[in-house]
Amino acid sequence: MQTLSFLCIFGCAGESDRGKRPMMTKIATDKSDVTILTSDNPKTEDPLDILDDMLAGVGWTMQEYLKHGENDYYPPLPNGNRIFLHDIRRVAVRCAVAMGKEGDIVVR
Repeated sequence: MQTLSFLCIFGCAGESDRGKRPMMTKIATDKSDVTILTSDNPKTEDPLDILDDMLAGVGWTMQEYLKHGENDYYPPLPNGNRIFLHDIRRVAVRCAVAMGKEGDIVVR
């Protein structure tokens, strides 16, 4: 029997309530087998800064994520779920679709 996965593409908007980014990321990573973090309309904010804020929700900085990602493109979190980052939303969505297998659920 094939195990189904729940893949979530989650992005935070630029120039908007930075304090909520870690909390929302924590919820997304707790509820999804694979969470793809991205920015959502970064406006004038650097998308990598948005991702760094989001990573605080799993207790990582961008540097820590990159260290984990050296050997694993989708490093596991302490809860066993996996995380992936891409600063371009349309690419993040395409990655999620490509990662999914028949029967998986992809939500953006």
